[in-house]
Amino acid sequence: MKNKLKTLILKMYWLINIIPFNNSIKRKKTKLVNNGAVLIKCKIRSRGNNTIILHKGAVLRHTTIKIQGSNNIIEIGECVKINCGDIHIEDNGNSVIIDEGTNICGRTHLACIEGRSIKIGKDCLFSSEIVIRSGDSHSILDMDGNRINPSEDIVIHDHVWIGHRALVNKGVVIPKNSVVGTGAIVTKPFEEENVVIAGVPAKIVKHNINWKHERV
Repeated sequence: MKNKLKTLILKMYWLINIIPFNNSIKRKKTKLVNNGAVLIKCKIRSRGNNTIILHKGAVLRHTTIKIQGSNNIIEIGECVKINCGDIHIEDNGNSVIIDEGTNICGRTHLACIEGRSIKIGKDCLFSSEIVIRSGDSHSILDMDGNRINPSEDIVIHDHVWIGHRALVNKGVVIPKNSVVGTGAIVTKPFEEENVVIAGVPAKIVKHNINWKHERV
């Protein structure tokens, strides 16, 4: 009885997501697993053998997911909130993982290519007009014709606040309990936790900090 009820609830979530909330989902050969998330005016386009997993309590509004390639995975954790997100994957073997409780408040573009990963930790807070890219999309060559700009993974650890119009480039690591300032262009990995990272190019401008969602 319990299993039948669970199956019925999951079917109801699927029906709710498609009909009243005006979603557009085209996912040829792609496995979409919705464990209790709600989608509102979202668009999903995927070709190839890919997997999209949406966990309980996640809410996606006006968000686009586009995958071109195979063996890619997108996983949205429990109680994640995404407003006007744009998740774009090209090529094969990429992954975009957003862990539980993260809140993306405004237009944010995540682009993952060439078999790389973007991992965003728990309880992060993103402002708006943020761009996070694992690669450059086009090739930069040396004088012998060798490519010198390969794509790289991006890791944003737990409890990171990223400000308005920040740009996070390939190879970046942002440690936990840190803040990325408005308009920062982050081009390299950082190791020290509890810092403010700001500027162009971004560097540590303040040490031994933490932050809260609430104004105190």
